[in-house]
Amino acid sequence: MAELGTIEATKVAGFVTTDSRNTAFKKRIEEDEKELEALIKQRKGEATEEEEEPKAETKAEPEAETEEKLSAEEQTYKKRYGDLRRHMNELTEKIKELEAAQKEGKITPPKNEADVAAWMKKYPDVAAIVEAIAEKKAAEKF
Repeated sequence: MAELGTIEATKVAGFVTTDSRNTAFKKRIEEDEKELEALIKQRKGEATEEEEEPKAETKAEPEAETEEKLSAEEQTYKKRYGDLRRHMNELTEKIKELEAAQKEGKITPPKNEADVAAWMKKYPDVAAIVEAIAEKKAAEKF
């Protein structure tokens, strides 16, 4: 029974994570604290221009790290979503320009037969659709 006294209980460690996110959070906190100190010094007039330049460089590095950590699927989604947003902005600008031109009276529909013929040559697909709709309505009337 003397042996029981020498046996030690196993030590149980708590939940410990060595996750890269924790180190990323710590780095981010450190960078934010450094930036805050620099801003406080700048406000007091103590900061020089040399101190401010490295802060801007270190701020760009975490953004590059986050882009590398994205999976391939997330990167393609991010690119597609950005492309869609850019195209949507372009289209909304064009729509606003056309609405403004219509309000100003710059866009006028063709009024005589020569204008209609020129318009039909310029936009044959749209002209075919308009003609089909007109024939359908005419058939309904008769």
